[in-house]
Amino acid sequence: MTTYRTCTLCEAMCGLAIEVENGRIMKIRGDEEDPFSRGHICPKALALKNIHEDGNRIRKPLIKRNGKFVETDWHEALETTAKKIADLQAKYGNQAMAIYAGNPNVHNLGSMLYLPNFSKLLRTPNRYSASSVDQWPHQQVAHEMYGHQFMVPIPDIDRTDLFVIMGANPVASNGSLMTAPGVSRRLKAIMKRGGEVIVIDPRKTETADLATTYLSIRPGTDVYLMAAVLRLILENGWHQPGPWTEFSTGLDELKSFVQSIDVKDVSRLTSIPQDEIECLAQTFAKAEKACWYGRIGVSTQRFGATTQWLIQCVNIITNKLDTPGGLMFPSPAVNVLDFLSPGHHGRWKSRVRSLPEFAGELPVIALTEEIETAGDGQIKGLVLAAGNPAVTTPNGQRLERAIQGLEFMVAIDFYLNETNRHAHIILPPVSPLERDHYDLIFHQFAIRNTSKFSQATMPRPVGAMDDGEIFAELTCRLARHKKLSFGQKFKFHLQKRMGARRILAFALKKGQSGVSLKQLLQNPHGIDLGAMAAQLPKGLRQEQIQLAPKRFVEDLNRVKDVGKQTEEFRLIGRRHLLNNNSWLRHIPHLNRGKSRMTLLISPKDAESLGVSDGDLVTVKSDVAQIDVVAELDSGMTHRVVCLPYGFSGRAHAHTASPFPHSASINDITHSNDWDRVSGNAVLSGVRVEVGLADAQTATKS
Repeated sequence: MTTYRTCTLCEAMCGLAIEVENGRIMKIRGDEEDPFSRGHICPKALALKNIHEDGNRIRKPLIKRNGKFVETDWHEALETTAKKIADLQAKYGNQAMAIYAGNPNVHNLGSMLYLPNFSKLLRTPNRYSASSVDQWPHQQVAHEMYGHQFMVPIPDIDRTDLFVIMGANPVASNGSLMTAPGVSRRLKAIMKRGGEVIVIDPRKTETADLATTYLSIRPGTDVYLMAAVLRLILENGWHQPGPWTEFSTGLDELKSFVQSIDVKDVSRLTSIPQDEIECLAQTFAKAEKACWYGRIGVSTQRFGATTQWLIQCVNIITNKLDTPGGLMFPSPAVNVLDFLSPGHHGRWKSRVRSLPEFAGELPVIALTEEIETAGDGQIKGLVLAAGNPAVTTPNGQRLERAIQGLEFMVAIDFYLNETNRHAHIILPPVSPLERDHYDLIFHQFAIRNTSKFSQATMPRPVGAMDDGEIFAELTCRLARHKKLSFGQKFKFHLQKRMGARRILAFALKKGQSGVSLKQLLQNPHGIDLGAMAAQLPKGLRQEQIQLAPKRFVEDLNRVKDVGKQTEEFRLIGRRHLLNNNSWLRHIPHLNRGKSRMTLLISPKDAESLGVSDGDLVTVKSDVAQIDVVAELDSGMTHRVVCLPYGFSGRAHAHTASPFPHSASINDITHSNDWDRVSGNAVLSGVRVEVGLADAQTATKS
């Protein structure tokens, strides 16, 4: 028997054909009839079989007794969790509980539907998620400019003739806030039809290897490049009047912002020759079909939000927004803009550092100090929803030490990791193949409009629960322990009884596509809804596009305060096609080959330090130092080094790295370093010292 579903391990939404015989998965291949991915998959998709069959996956609730996890039944685990949370909040106040939601939740229909109710019921200001690690700049720019945090314009790469990629490596990531399966194929198609792909990055990445042009840039200077490009376009009259002029405001303020930017200074700061900057600005402005896209490398620096804002402005004033081949807005069958908060900023602030919230969440860089710092409002308990912040957030080792002092922590996860091993209770959901799936979020970020519902491929064990059912049950039990009114408890009970399918059917019915759940069940490969189409100004969630939001314009003084430029090393991060943040580190076929947990360094810099390929080097920041194996890479910019995201050398059961000297960029980045406009963590452009380790050189990779 062959079943069809969407892969849930990254943003690409690749269609899978899964062959099952006698209750066992025999083969996973790309679904050639999927209208979106058309047969493309990456090696990560095969990990779904590994996860499902893995003997180390947690299948029954665990409760800690005398310092050790033992299995328990669902009733005890859920009831104890609800009572502990209620008692802790009754004793210390609602703010004593915190919740952290990891990246896997957005790949999970049940979590997307039921986690929000549970989070709201906690009634705590201490809500955190992975969003403030790498994507708040995107969300806050969308909120300020277009009126909704998830109204993020998406590159129409299948119809563009010029694609500028800044601080992103979609060949390795499969796209990020740009759902695009088979990116390599799509980039090659641009060039085959006579177009160009330009990559701007401190490292010559896998994507840059495919591009027609690669520009090396000094980490953290993207804001200056974008301001210079804007100034050149505006002062040379290269901007193109279009429909945007009728429904936007703030052009004069935007001109004032870039007026003080000197292109010669920008050339010195970025290490990009002035003539190349001028050529880039003119080429993009005059291209008929073009889009400029920036991602993690842009968002995780000190000027992340301001840079993302300027990228939007470059697209808008050159008439590349809401036009085929430019940046466009998808029209998903379920319009999440109707269901999710449009966003708000600064309604409350964190207790210790007064960092402002965004869309109901505080920056994750505040989590550690809110646990450590005694006094009214101190965090005493934590709900960890499919996350591993001890590895994936700045200065994670400090966070891991802090959470060991919590009075109560519960984790919803099916693997032990560096964070949840300190939990008191672990509630394991079923495997991804044992639950239904529909991508609520990634259709909103997709380069083409499609819709697909995936039924569970494998039967689940008796009594097992998926993530949504766990959150729904916890919500009902917590409501009872908090002694809410009958009406409030009934509402939660009714939502639990409805189930994910009925809620999804209602959301589809509310949409404008005309697609129903019944039709999706009859079309397991998915339904093609066509290319992105123009939506403005009707689609705006406010009256006009705000070209010059106050918060971003006020960042000019910080941008102008360049400071003294030094020759210190700067640290950046990287992804690999076989890696998925902190997920799947234990899957054998994804760890084959030589170690990827290395420090990339240019041969010239290595020579000046007396470092050879395979040597053990020490990387030191203001917060910590680590030892890691050096790997010489001619694609690295001078005085720039590169570490992977989301790995850890903190070995313990089920999470030990298969390679020695495992290291993550998060181990040496600082929770006190953040983008002042958005609150996003800073992981790129961090100043570090690099030198040979005191230990003997490592064995050659």
